[in-house]
Amino acid sequence: MISVIIPLYNTGRYIGECLDSILAQSYGDYECIVVDDGSTDDGGRIADSFALRDSRFKIYHTENLGVSAARNLGLEKARGEFVVFVDSDDTVEKNHLSSLAGNCKDGIDLIVAGVRKFRVGDTIDIFKPKDSGEILISERFIDEYAENMGLFHGPVAKLFRASIISHNHIRFNEALNIGEDLCFNLDYLASAGKIRLIEDVDYNYRAMDSSLSNRASYPFEGLYHAWSYHKAFLVSKGMWRQKAADRLYGQLGGYLYDALFTAESRSVFQNCLSLLSDEELNGCLSHFNYPRWFNFFISSRLPGLAWKAIKISRKRYGGIR
Repeated sequence: MISVIIPLYNTGRYIGECLDSILAQSYGDYECIVVDDGSTDDGGRIADSFALRDSRFKIYHTENLGVSAARNLGLEKARGEFVVFVDSDDTVEKNHLSSLAGNCKDGIDLIVAGVRKFRVGDTIDIFKPKDSGEILISERFIDEYAENMGLFHGPVAKLFRASIISHNHIRFNEALNIGEDLCFNLDYLASAGKIRLIEDVDYNYRAMDSSLSNRASYPFEGLYHAWSYHKAFLVSKGMWRQKAADRLYGQLGGYLYDALFTAESRSVFQNCLSLLSDEELNGCLSHFNYPRWFNFFISSRLPGLAWKAIKISRKRYGGIR
C-alpha cells in the first residue's frame, strides 16, 4: 500500500482539485493522509468531505505548526509500505501512483520521476531525468547524480520506502523555514541503496506568483544551511567531484547574488559574506558570472566599498551590472 501525504494550509481554492486527482488514480491500493495545518479558509472542510465519500481519505486537523510538522505527522500516521508526497495546490495524473509503484522492483529504494510546472492550465516547463535508469549513490555515479541534481530538491514526484524512513528516524526539520525538503531527501539518500530515475511526468506543480526574490528579507542563511548540508552529504559519499562542485557553487553564487541584490543595509550585506569561507567565496566567484568590479571587491573582502558600488549600480541600472 502507498501512503499519500498531503500537508494543507489555506489552499481551499485548490485542495478539491488535488484530492480529485488522487481519487481518480488507476492504482487503488493507497491511503490519502491530509494534515490540515491550522487552515483559516475552507480547505479543511473540503478535505473532510472526501473522507466522508471514501474511507481511504484520512484527515487530521492541527494547530498551525508549519509544513514540516504537517508532513511529519503524516509520516507518523502512515501505514503503507511506500510513501508519496503531494502538495495541496498541485495535482497528479491518473497513472502517477501506478507508475511509481510499478517501477519499484529489484531492491529499488527510491523512484524519482518528472514534474510538469504549470500556471492556469498552461505548461511553463517540464523537468525530468536526463536519462532514465538506476543510480547507486556513490562516487562511481556522480555524473548521473549531478545531471539530475535539481530533481532531488523536493519531496514530490518520488516514491520512498516507509521502512527506510522509520528505521532511520528520518523527519523534516521543523526548525527550518527553507531547504527542509532537500535535507530530508539527503537524509533518506544517506540510507538508500539503488535509485531508479523514470521519465514519466505525471506530477503537475502549480507555479505561484510568490518567489524568493520577492520576500521582504531574502533567506540567504537558510539557503546556505541547505547548501552546506548538500555539500557535506556529497563529501561523505565521495561524490564531491568537479561536476558536482560546479553545480553547487553556481547555485550558491546565485543565492549570494540575489541576497546582495535585495540587501537593505550594509550589515545585512556583511552578514551574508561572513557566512562564507574563503573557499566557498572563491567557488561562488569562479562559477557565477558577476561583474568584474564586483569580483574584485568581494574577493578582496572589502564590503564597505562593495556596498557603495552596489548602491550606485542599483541607482543607475536597477540592479548589479
